[in-house]
Formats: sequence, structure tokens, C-alpha cells
Amino acid sequence: MAVDLQTSPIEIESVVPREEKEVVSKNKGKVKFSNGDEFNPTMATPPQPTFMAPVKPINLTVYTIDNAAYKMTFQTGRHTSAGDILKEMVKRLKIPEEMNNVFSIWLTSQQLQLQLKSYHVPVKLFKKWRDLLTQYTTASSDVCKTDQPILSFKRNAFLPIKEEKRLIAKKDSKVAITLLYHEAVFNVINGRYPLSGEEVLELAGLQCAVENREYDESQHTPDSMKDTLRRYFPAHMMPVSSGVKSKLLHSVRSGGGGGGLESDLCKEYEKAWNKVSSCAKERGDKCVDVETSAIAVSLGKEEEKKLWQDIDLQLKLLYLQRCWIKPYYGCVMFRGQVERKTSNLKQFLVYSDRSVVVAINPECIHIFKDSSPREIMLYLTYDLFSWDFQPATEEGENFFSSLWLEFDSTHGQQKVSKRLQIFSRQAPMMDAMISRCVDDLNKQDEELKRIRIDQEGPQELPMESIDTGNRSVSKAKNYLEDKLRCELYSPQGEPISHPLKSLVKRLTDKELSSPETTPTHQSSQEGEDTVL
Repeated sequence: MAVDLQTSPIEIESVVPREEKEVVSKNKGKVKFSNGDEFNPTMATPPQPTFMAPVKPINLTVYTIDNAAYKMTFQTGRHTSAGDILKEMVKRLKIPEEMNNVFSIWLTSQQLQLQLKSYHVPVKLFKKWRDLLTQYTTASSDVCKTDQPILSFKRNAFLPIKEEKRLIAKKDSKVAITLLYHEAVFNVINGRYPLSGEEVLELAGLQCAVENREYDESQHTPDSMKDTLRRYFPAHMMPVSSGVKSKLLHSVRSGGGGGGLESDLCKEYEKAWNKVSSCAKERGDKCVDVETSAIAVSLGKEEEKKLWQDIDLQLKLLYLQRCWIKPYYGCVMFRGQVERKTSNLKQFLVYSDRSVVVAINPECIHIFKDSSPREIMLYLTYDLFSWDFQPATEEGENFFSSLWLEFDSTHGQQKVSKRLQIFSRQAPMMDAMISRCVDDLNKQDEELKRIRIDQEGPQELPMESIDTGNRSVSKAKNYLEDKLRCELYSPQGEPISHPLKSLVKRLTDKELSSPETTPTHQSSQEGEDTVL
């Protein structure tokens, strides 16, 4: 029963129910209200009630990667969480509820992109955006003042690729496939993935088929494609107006024999369209390649299998498959710096840094050379390295935190353990993401072990039986690892001396734990994805 606070103290007994009267007597006449206030009838005047201001609804706009805007109103006002926004977006886009974890809500701007947890409140983070830029980027104070984030609906960075494939092989998954396709296109044409020219060209042909539909030789000519090349290729592949560089870039496959990039695009466009359209006419419930066919067969129901005969869907799925085979698909990109490996005595006397991109997903970590095009310098799965985080010990624009990676390798003919130090304002986020991914993998291993025990199978599987996923990674050489300056240790853990060790300060295990050893480094421009 509600208590009328305007009732005089001596009349309080008349509005307190029998059950509450007993509480009053036990508590020496005090009444405790639902808002936590206590009222003592012996007081001359009752306490003033605490009133909460009514919550004003808030209007928010969420953008997808293809720049579509979705305006929504939330009655929870400025307290609306990222989880609330995610649920509304999934509902608005008619994505099956079981696919909720495929996507996440992000705060994105030119300088920083943050994936939010379900309990994060975007309005609060909006207000703290300048502080976040100062903490996690090297943007100038003037840039921090003008940089404004937006709410984005993007792929969940912690989603394993196997789980993505499993979830999109469901009924009503076309919207999810389309969103994932657009995000993959964004990563390719913005040069975020270290793809070869031939790989980019194949993807451009698929994208062209998606956007222009049926190939028409009379309409889709090289001349008609000249003005649209920027839609399909990253900047480093675009032909320049004149000079030797133009001849080198103007054609991917002709080797300077003429035709140009636009001619190559037309050929790939025709090839992609003919492959999918001819298969669509001939097949019943079969799809255009092995992986897609496996998905279609797993659907089981005829009405669901028909979904995969949609040519537009097939083209988008083919595009995704070409990206899925890359181990860096779905990576979160962090910017950092490593010490440059040089042989020049003068450069050994000072720090010489190289800008790198640290790409992390639930399966592995990459170090990309921050160039155009990007190049893979190092590739490691989680079972091949250990890591440590070292916070910056001083505040200032030239003092960064560090992420240490330790992995087995070779130095000449000698087996060694290498330790690589990556300097970055975003090192705490790298450490947090690696920890989360390793924890998830350990949980998966425990679950598989439990299932094997329940089925009375072996607790441990032989190495040759473990599926590595057939990812497209060359084992012939270790990319540009030799360009990275690492500390070297013998298999027994003893440091291997460098010829110029007397001229170069090297960190030992003891020094790593000492705050005085954090070096200063030049800042680099930031603007990649991170995970909050």
C-alpha cells in the first residue's frame, strides 16, 4: 500500500497495513519505504521524498557499413545500452534471433573504432570520446576536438569463422550475408587486407557482377569501366596519369602488353557472372563450389535449398568465401611501432621505428607492414606464441605501452626464441583481445575434451587428426620476419649476443620488470579498429 506523505505523523498508523504495523513496532516506530527512505512517526515532520526526473526518450541513428541509416527511439533515454541498440537493430533488419552474436554495436570515427560490450552506454562514451582519443590514439588536440563518432552495426570481432559459416547456413540469412559481404568489400577496397593484385581483381569481378547484374558485352566495355575503377580497387592499384608507374599498375595480368585494368575487370566480371548464372540454370540444389554446396546440403529442407539458387546471394557468398580462406579475415586492426632492423652502425645508435598494423582475430595474430599495399611480416596462431603486456611508466605523447610476443624461430641455422616488442597506445586493447581469444579457445578445448570423455573416446586427439581449416597461408617462408628486430634467446633461455651489443641497449628479463626501461618512441597516425 502506498503511503501518503502528506499524512500527519500521528495519523500514520491509519495508513500502514497490519503486516507493516508489526515492522513499525519492531523497528521502534520507523517505516521504511520502497525508495529506501525511513520515516519515524515521533519526528515532528516527515522526511522529504526523493523524486527522480522523468527519463526523456532518446533518438539514435545507427549506420551499417554500406552507409544505410536506421533511426530509432529508445524510452530508456541516455541510459540506453549497446545491448538494447543491438536487439533493436536485429529486429529492424529481421535477422534471426539465433544470429545475434554475428554482429555488434561499434562507435566509429576517423580516428578510432571501438566495439562495445552489451552493458556499455554509448551516450556516456560520446561524452568521454575526447579522453578516449587521447588515451588510445596519437591524434593532436585539435583533431580530438573535432572528431565525432557514430554508432555502427558491424561484424562481431570475436566471432570465429567456423561459427560465422554455421550461422549463415540458416534460413533467412540473406540479410546477414549481405551485411558481411559489404564489410568484406570495405576491407578490400580500402586496402586493409594484404591481397595480391590477382586476388583483388577476382574479388572486383565478383563485386562488379553483384552491382551490375547480368554481363552484357556491348554495354560493359573497358571504356564504360574507366570511371568506376575506384569502386572496385584499392588506391594503390589505381592507374596514375603518366609515367612508368602507370604502365606497371595499369594492367594486373597483361604484363604491360596492353588492355589495362579496366579490361581485366571486364574479363573477371564476365567470368564471375557466367560461372554463377550457368550453374544456377543447371543445378537443382547444388551450389557453385564445394564449400557452398556443403552449406546447401546441410540445410535439409527444399525451401531452404532454393534460397541458395539466388544468383545475387551466390555472388556475395562467393566473395565471402574468397575472404574466408585468408587467415586475417575478420581481424581487428591496431596500429603500433616496432624497432627497425638495420645493419647501419649509425642507425643502431638511435631508435629507428617502423609503423606496423597488428591484426588480431579469434584464430591468430598478424603483423602487417603499414604500407600500400600491406605486406605480412609475421603470422602466428595462438599455440605458437606467448605474450606479455608492459604499461607505459611515464605519461607523455612519446611514452607508449608495449605488447611483447615470444615465439620459436630460426636464426641462420640455429633454433632460437625471438621476442618482439610492439609499442602502441592501443597495447592494452591488444592484450585484452588476445586474452579473450585464448580463453575462448581453451573453453572450446575443454568442451571437446568433455564430449570425447562422455563418448568414451581418447582425451587427446593425435596432431594429424586436428583440422587446421585449410587456410591460405604459405609455410615456405616466414614472410618478412627477418625485417623485424627481435631479441634472440637460445632454447635454454640464454640471450644470444649481438655483434654490436655494446652499442645498443637491450632489455633483459630483469629490465623488463623495471619501469625505467620503457623507451620513448615517435608517434604514428592511428585510425583502425579496436575493441573496448
